[in-house]
Amino acid sequence: MTIATSRGHTTDTTAPAPERVSETKPTPNERRRYARKSVSRPCKIFHCPSRRYLSARTCDLSSGGALIHLEDGRPISPGEEVLMVVDWTGRTIVPADRMVHGTVVRVAGAIGRHQSIGLQFAQATELAAVA
Repeated sequence: MTIATSRGHTTDTTAPAPERVSETKPTPNERRRYARKSVSRPCKIFHCPSRRYLSARTCDLSSGGALIHLEDGRPISPGEEVLMVVDWTGRTIVPADRMVHGTVVRVAGAIGRHQSIGLQFAQATELAAVA
């Protein structure tokens, strides 16, 4: 996947792997407001503090947020702002206007160069409905 920005920059990634999708509804003991779907798709995270793109893969998505597995060893902290774009089509270029703004709300411990983060989207989105 390549992301085209308004400044003409692009970022390349490898070809998308097959996706897996299953839906999980919030249980009464969970704080989630939206049903989530288990979706494994390649994505890119633009880490606003470092102004760098990070290769990643979605783990699950909802209208309010996402669990993302990062393939980069750069540490990310709760409260940091990011932009996320998911490669739904396998196209080589993904328009930057498809990016979704979010805040890191949870960070799982890093294993080697891999880290999982929980994102809360700035606005509820139908991103998971596309899955």
